[in-house]
Amino acid sequence: MHQVVQSMTVQLVAATKKQNPTFNTIPLTLVPILRGALPMYVASSQHFTAPFCVLVVFTTVKKKTLNKHGHMVSLDTVIATGGTILTICDELMALSSSAERFVTFLSCYVSPKGLAAVAKHPLVRKVIVAATAEGVDENGYVVQYPGDVGDRLF
Repeated sequence: MHQVVQSMTVQLVAATKKQNPTFNTIPLTLVPILRGALPMYVASSQHFTAPFCVLVVFTTVKKKTLNKHGHMVSLDTVIATGGTILTICDELMALSSSAERFVTFLSCYVSPKGLAAVAKHPLVRKVIVAATAEGVDENGYVVQYPGDVGDRLF
């Protein structure tokens, strides 16, 4: 599972850098969302120049400062409804001291509902995904549900 997530992440990073070549030179803050995104962090950190890291645990940002540039790349394995991501975006926006701040989201698997919700947040500049789910069920889980990626990884 680690290898699959890391392989997808490398492809997502390549697509991100192709769309925005400045990501090769500017300082970035990588924001892995929960434990499932840690393999994404490992893979992506090797492809950006000296990235800063802010870890998110239980939808709470665990670092009270961001890099001075405010350019963030958020990493999440699965986005279902987007609720967690929107909460985290609000926290990141409040913590960033930069007037020019934005987030690019990289996700392995996202529902159309989650994608639409995240893309509307004023902090979000781009959302780049590897695969799109059919939708979400009545409990807010993506369909086809791949299971808890964090549980599978650990």
